[in-house]
Amino acid sequence: LSIGNSSEMENITFNQSSVIFINNGTDENISLNFTNISQSQYTTNSDEDNWLKVFQFVLEVLSYIVIGLGLIGNTLAFLVFSKEKVLNTRVFLLKTLTITDSTFLLLMFLFVMLLNQWEEFIKLGAVQDHIATLYDVQTPIVSTAGTLTTWMVVLVTIDRYIHITNPLGATTLLTVKRMKWTVGSLVVGACLYNVPRFFKWAYLLLASDTCLLQCNPSYNLIYQVILNA
Repeated sequence: LSIGNSSEMENITFNQSSVIFINNGTDENISLNFTNISQSQYTTNSDEDNWLKVFQFVLEVLSYIVIGLGLIGNTLAFLVFSKEKVLNTRVFLLKTLTITDSTFLLLMFLFVMLLNQWEEFIKLGAVQDHIATLYDVQTPIVSTAGTLTTWMVVLVTIDRYIHITNPLGATTLLTVKRMKWTVGSLVVGACLYNVPRFFKWAYLLLASDTCLLQCNPSYNLIYQVILNA
């Protein structure tokens, strides 16, 4: 690139590795390393990407550890409660809680694995649309298990509260048969409650999605604000 006037001519040369300003009037040459400047512009972004990958890896490992410890604890608790000779509401509810919680953890394990390893599945030959559909179906199923586990904890708390505050009437009010019906009602309620989540989004690709119920103001008011309050 040449820039000139009537009295003096200055040449500016751009190379891949350097920028050299040559002044014909003097013997001064000024060199700037262009390659280093170009690389420094992307150093920050590269460092941020590396830290993000490290954070995602640590989070994934911690998720697997928590899920594994939870499954081990639930298994041991189930074995202990299975040795109880007297089947009362306390034993029944706690055994049921270990089952629902273990189901939630197993589904969450598959969910986390799909969420973090979907690129590897594609490399193995999986179709991206199929993975997106699986993700779209698995999300409300995991939510259903989580809802059931949460309300099982509430049911255990209510059972213990009644036994403490009214121990004489609890034996006739809280029976195993009634608790079985209550747990069955919770299962049906959790499934019905999470039906809208199947229609919340329509995932066409993992990188793009189509908004369905999520963009509906009535859905957000009733489901997200009132029911989730």
